Amino acid sequence: MSKKRIHPSIWLILLVLLTFPMSAQQGTLREEGRSVGKVLELAHAQHEIVMLFIKDGQFNKALEATEELLSLPFPPEQEQNLIKSITLITEQLFVKGRVDLSHQILEKACRVIHSPANQGDLYLIQARLYKKQGLNYKAIEAYRKYQAMVGQQAK
Repeated sequence: MSKKRIHPSIWLILLVLLTFPMSAQQGTLREEGRSVGKVLELAHAQHEIVMLFIKDGQFNKALEATEELLSLPFPPEQEQNLIKSITLITEQLFVKGRVDLSHQILEKACRVIHSPANQGDLYLIQARLYKKQGLNYKAIEAYRKYQAMVGQQAK
């Protein structure tokens, strides 16, 4: 019984064909990782700009800078970073007596956040702000919205 051998050039062609899609795919993943990293770096810098405007009492500029932050292309798996930033910004605005801007920012953030769980987190932040303001009926409403969003995730 004789064994048939595959010509070495055929092996080379097969090897190139099988590894090319993987290499292209890995390159795309690396590029996506770099672009996500850039978005996070830009977001961090933008967050610092917002906080400095708040510290200096330049609230209109802080609102504009927050809108720029919200316009960055956050991938869904990185939205939690944006939520953390929004939490810190809204808390600082509350401390500075500009809770009205906190609520404006939360409303705008709800429009750009895609994940129901992350949208729920925004309602939770809003509920806490209303509670601090003594607006219990609004706090209850926001807590119920949070529960509805979390309930969607549980199903």
